[in-house]
Amino acid sequence: MDYHVFPSITIEDVKLAHIADRAVQDKYGVKYHQFWVNEDAGTVFCLIEGPDKETCARVHKEAHGNVACALVEVESGFYDLFMGAQPRTDHGLVLHPDGNVDKGYRSVVVINIIGNTAITHSQDYRSLIFPMEPKNHVRHAIPTFNGREIKSLGEDSIVAAFTYSGEALDFAKHVQKALKTTDKDATHSEWDITYSIGVSGGPPLEQEDGLFESTLRKAHRLSLVAENREIVVSRCALERS
Repeated sequence: MDYHVFPSITIEDVKLAHIADRAVQDKYGVKYHQFWVNEDAGTVFCLIEGPDKETCARVHKEAHGNVACALVEVESGFYDLFMGAQPRTDHGLVLHPDGNVDKGYRSVVVINIIGNTAITHSQDYRSLIFPMEPKNHVRHAIPTFNGREIKSLGEDSIVAAFTYSGEALDFAKHVQKALKTTDKDATHSEWDITYSIGVSGGPPLEQEDGLFESTLRKAHRLSLVAENREIVVSRCALERS
């Protein structure tokens, strides 16, 4: 995937550039699949299939001369979780299911759940068990809000991605309410937990970072800043809610 920034850009401009790419790509064994445009921010992201980064970039240079600011390799499975496996497109332009332009931005929720323990003796093995029941509750709620579980940042974290920031925020509030209720009423030691939630949003690439690496990093940091039972949300996620 590559990343372009322009002082000003229109969807029609990018469609014409995409046509030019497709006219050149076969010469280099490259395929330009689709693209995302944010006219307000002047950003364009292209999904490309090719033998290496240099060859993919050569197609852009020959077709129209618009060289990308960054170009990174992406894993197909990781990409699909964020961007969708079979998106709706219009001559390469990616659209949301409702027909609106998909600008490529996604929201990430990071939830840290830690089991509390006052263990003082090695015989108290039960206190060492990870709080799997509340974690499973959170995981089962992710698809209810059209989210996808992405990857773990460690034993204590759950990470989910959402196409719409409103769904990410609704999910975070649902988790906060559910865990508050179960924590308060719990009689099982496994539910004696501490938890915090971070929500961030951003574009697929920012300079040389990997796919959504910056957004994942910000959401994780926000989850660490949050106090117990709190949600901390980035400005970017709020602005797109």
